[in-house]
Amino acid sequence: YGRDSRLEIGSARQAAEVLVLHWPEGSYGSKHLAAQVACLDVMEGRSEPEHARRAFVAAAREAGILLE
Repeated sequence: YGRDSRLEIGSARQAAEVLVLHWPEGSYGSKHLAAQVACLDVMEGRSEPEHARRAFVAAAREAGILLE
């Protein structure tokens, strides 16, 4: 995915894939790690999907890549 790509993410698994495999280089802040953990928690049944969504949005804002 490039900087100009737009993605619609519909699951914690998709969000985790983006966080781990397609996140922009140099954009790995503390919220990025928190979002990875949140997605894993959802995938393992320890948390609700809304928790991962909020964490992913915060990480994308921190990285300056969220389209609002």
